[in-house]
Amino acid sequence: MALFGSINFYYFNDEKDSGGGDKTGSDRYGGGLYLGLERHFGTSRLTPYAGGAIGAGYSNQINNTESADNEISNETEKASTYASVQGKLGVEFWLTKRFSLAGEYRLTATYDDGWSESRYNNYEPHRPSTRYDTTSWRVGVSSSALLLSIYF
Repeated sequence: MALFGSINFYYFNDEKDSGGGDKTGSDRYGGGLYLGLERHFGTSRLTPYAGGAIGAGYSNQINNTESADNEISNETEKASTYASVQGKLGVEFWLTKRFSLAGEYRLTATYDDGWSESRYNNYEPHRPSTRYDTTSWRVGVSSSALLLSIYF
């Protein structure tokens, strides 16, 4: 039985000129922490394994649209904290005593709690911003991964 942990952070920025000077953009950032256990079956260079983890984190996304003449400017922001439970199956190939290459599939159930807000600037001056609280459950294959691991 092996204990593992992971910390992840991400930031994405995407801006596009959609023609005629109109612009759209998106900023996404967040991070999380996972702690879990893995059970390896066998001691050969190629070993299958199964495991599970619990995790928590934060995510934020901002989408915006701006017209060429600055007459229209809208922005939508979504933020949430999440908690998740994850199960995984994989196969690990030991390259050396301290390095391995593995492939795995993860099935994850996630609970999100957050908010979404739309802000309207210059488009309709009388239109106020709207904010909604959001809650959701998601279950599914969250990822497949190819991992290079270094053991200390």
